[in-house]
This record gives sequence, structure tokens and C-alpha cells, in this order.
Amino acid sequence: MESAPSYPAVTSREYMEPPPSCHPILSDGYEIRPSLIAMVRAKSFSARKDECPYTHLQEFEENCSLLSILGMNQNTLRWKLFPFSLTGNAKIWYNRTAVRVGGDWIRLKDEFGLFFFPVSKVISHRVQLLTFKQGDSESLGAAWARFMHLATSGPPHNIQEEMLMQHFVHGLNPESEHFLNLASEGSVMY
Repeated sequence: MESAPSYPAVTSREYMEPPPSCHPILSDGYEIRPSLIAMVRAKSFSARKDECPYTHLQEFEENCSLLSILGMNQNTLRWKLFPFSLTGNAKIWYNRTAVRVGGDWIRLKDEFGLFFFPVSKVISHRVQLLTFKQGDSESLGAAWARFMHLATSGPPHNIQEEMLMQHFVHGLNPESEHFLNLASEGSVMY
């Protein structure tokens, strides 16, 4: 008689089911395909200094929006997939935090952003955005790209687009501002 094959016991928390979401799953069964998990893992966040948690969250939520599971809302899907998007210190943070937030994706997302992008960094980022200056040899296109990176790479700054545009134009050198005004047939601010 042949003995049944033995499989190694899964002891790593990496493969464990996340705590239940605060939103009920209204389906008898569901499957999150391994290809989706692989896609989420391919863009993982490990809390290195060169990584922005808000960029990670934006890309993660974009990936999640590609899937819809009958009977499961998007926040529950995000809750289920998020641990697969973390490695290293970020995974350690998740394991310490997930149970405490009670299955609430919005709360987990907020705590993730604040933990890996603390208030001191938020203030510094906002100051860079509001005191933007075009570099001496920086082209208008390069200045715009750098400004837009600042505007979109951090936490939500809650600054109206018109106000952001004023700070951008104010930070341009006179030649670039003049060119922008000519291109808009008057004043770019109007």
C-alpha cells in the first residue's frame, strides 16, 4: 500500500488568510486567481526609502479595479489582496496592524500612509510643492514633469487645481512664464 504524499506545513504568515473584512462577502464562494496575486506581488512595497506608500496604494487600487467578484465589494477585495503586495518591513507592519483595524480597508490604508509617510514628511512634501521653482537650465517640459510628480507622488494635498497652477506659474523663470502666456493667448492664469 502506498502512503499519501506529505506536504510541508505552511507556517509563514505570508500564506495565511487575512483577518475578515468588515464588509460581508455575499457570495457562497469566490476565487482570487493566482495570476492576480502574482500581478499584485510584482508591484510590491517593502518600505525602502525610495518607495512612496501613496504611489503603491494608487497602483494597488488600480490593479484591484481590474477585478470584480460577485458578492464582494472593492474594499473587501483590496483587504484580501493587500498583504500580497507587501514584503519586508511593510509585511511586518501589516502583520502587527491588520487585526487591530478590524477589517476596515479605509482605516488600514490611512494607517499605512501615515506610518510610511509620517506627518513631518507630509509637511516637507507640501512645502516643496508650494515653493516650487524652475531650475536654471530646466526646460518648461521638465519643470512641468517635476511639478506633476510632486503633486501626485505624496499624500492627498487637498489643494485646488487653480491654486496648484498658480504656484507652478509663480515658480517659473520669466522666459518660461512669458512663453506659457503667449501659448495661452493672454495670461495662462485666465
